[in-house]
Amino acid sequence: METNLKLRWASHTLAALSLWTVTACTGEETLPGDDTLHTITFATRDVPSTRAKVISELRKTGIFGYSHAGNFSDATASRIPDYFLNTALVDLPGDGTWTYSGVHRYWPANDFRLSFFAYAPYIDVEEKFSLYPKTSVDPGGPKITYSVPVRIEDQIDLMWANRIDQTFQTNDGLVEFDMEHALTRIDFEVGIDPAIEAGRPLSMEITKLFVRNVIGGGVLHLSKSSTDAGLWTYDAPADGDDLATYTMTNKEYGGLVKLEYDARELDPGDPKVWKKLFRDDHHLMLIPQPLDGKGIGLPAEVVLTYSVKNWLTGEVETKVHTLPLSLPALNTWRPGMGVTYKITVSPIVGLHIELDIEGFIEGTKWEEAEGYNPVGNVG
Repeated sequence: METNLKLRWASHTLAALSLWTVTACTGEETLPGDDTLHTITFATRDVPSTRAKVISELRKTGIFGYSHAGNFSDATASRIPDYFLNTALVDLPGDGTWTYSGVHRYWPANDFRLSFFAYAPYIDVEEKFSLYPKTSVDPGGPKITYSVPVRIEDQIDLMWANRIDQTFQTNDGLVEFDMEHALTRIDFEVGIDPAIEAGRPLSMEITKLFVRNVIGGGVLHLSKSSTDAGLWTYDAPADGDDLATYTMTNKEYGGLVKLEYDARELDPGDPKVWKKLFRDDHHLMLIPQPLDGKGIGLPAEVVLTYSVKNWLTGEVETKVHTLPLSLPALNTWRPGMGVTYKITVSPIVGLHIELDIEGFIEGTKWEEAEGYNPVGNVG
């Protein structure tokens, strides 16, 4: 998904043009070089229609703004957010009219530059994650500390963007945010091979899936790009107790669809059909990270539990299989990457995994399903 926010600085003589000007401002404040009074306004632009659904869902974005002499990176640790401090950009009508309330901000007329950092979904209380800076005099680049909720229904799609070292002459005063996904989207699909299973006196039901040995939280640095090694930082796990497990069952609100099959009804000529394992078009939204043991010998794994009924004997057997999530084709989850693990299930020959990877292939981003809501994980 690419969501594009535009910021334009227009002098008061240009305010009558087609840009949407800021409303509900309560006053003015002088910042370095404010002699020309170029007012900050916001707008959006069209993006490919396959992603228009997402734009219509995005109503509020948070922004930090810094003024500074020289490059932002020359003294990141000492920069302060004197222009915007977790200010909400709001598009309540859903028509691309982005506004913010409060004090007017102006483009510096001297040698000062502006750097902007955006994130979504917006929060104004410590309910989903923790933001820094907290005051306009706290030094350092903006960052988000986030721990992935245990329940898949509570997980969010965290997004960010930045535009650094901007001047009024940059793109004719236009600053554009391209929002990117900060997390990795994980999905599972299950397929039955009719060529192997057809006609057997067996039926099967998947009852539980859990992903384990993964890093469950970290710090997202909004001043970094998706290719920077320091975009996400987290404490190196000392042992298994420092790692997270995400468990889903096929009970009500348990995260898994009630997926079962009867091999007696299969035909060996039928194609393999893949079925999504997460209910309500949910996805696991997890921290980008290495998967190959993290230095403590505990690679990321998926554990699948299923019950098998033998219709000849009436016996029901519970089976548990553990499969690695780290494969030669993918040893790292990356921000903006969508990974579907396709699990072939067979009571006879066991389980194996195939991969279907979106994002970071020729620079593409994964796209959301119809009805996707970036503010929460519920479609």
